[in-house]
Amino acid sequence: MSWTAVARKDFRDSARSKWLWGLSVLFVLFAAGVAYFYSNIATVGSGAEVLGLLGFLLLPTGLLVPIIGLMISYKAIVGERDSGSIKLLLSLPHTRSEMILGKFVGRTLSVFVAIAVGFAVAAAVVVLEYGSLEPGAYSLFVLLTMFFALVYIGIGISFSSFMSSTSKALAGAVGLFVVLEFLWDVVPVVLLYVINGFTLTPANPPSQTVQDFVTFVSTLSPSAAYSNAARALIPGLETGAADVPFYLQEWFGLVVLVLWLVVPLALGFAQFNRADL
Repeated sequence: MSWTAVARKDFRDSARSKWLWGLSVLFVLFAAGVAYFYSNIATVGSGAEVLGLLGFLLLPTGLLVPIIGLMISYKAIVGERDSGSIKLLLSLPHTRSEMILGKFVGRTLSVFVAIAVGFAVAAAVVVLEYGSLEPGAYSLFVLLTMFFALVYIGIGISFSSFMSSTSKALAGAVGLFVVLEFLWDVVPVVLLYVINGFTLTPANPPSQTVQDFVTFVSTLSPSAAYSNAARALIPGLETGAADVPFYLQEWFGLVVLVLWLVVPLALGFAQFNRADL
């Protein structure tokens, strides 16, 4: 039994999950609703409507996709441990690394289906309203959103490998979402407050290098990186801010997203391989 068999089993199990069906329906309704709402308020001409829609989708998608990714993945490892089925899985001829890889791939495919259906419905709404849809930019946005979901699934599975019970994993997943999506904006403010000598109105403003560093910290959350990457990849969404350090340019959001995928997964693999089950 290899990671592919684990992935197939996990995909089938996920397909029977009420969580997945509920979140999938929510995403489809969300994408279709946003597309319909935008089509009724937009005043742009032909050819620009898809860019307006994508800009309209960025923020709410950046909040909903993390919820879906974490809710689908937070039980991936700890759920098997709670039920006792993890010992049965590990008695089969595959390694712990193959098990966690299979879990990652299986959950990812489940979420990809939900995202693909949601954006397909949204595209149909746009075509019905405008008669056409520029496929290049829209496809790039869908693929980037899938990669963004991949990041949060990896974070959730890694987090699951560190937890000892499903209840702790759920509480931790909710806390993780709040920190990364809502409290992260506070971090650069606190950092600047400390750098300024515990004041927000210093007599001597910090140097440009310090200001750039604080701005960089604000771009390190997955959602900020996703927004920057979208603006870098999709022509027409870019802000044109090129005269800044490379780590503040929008393309660097892709690098941040890759790090958010690789580092948590590597930690999860390491933790699961040495865990006493």
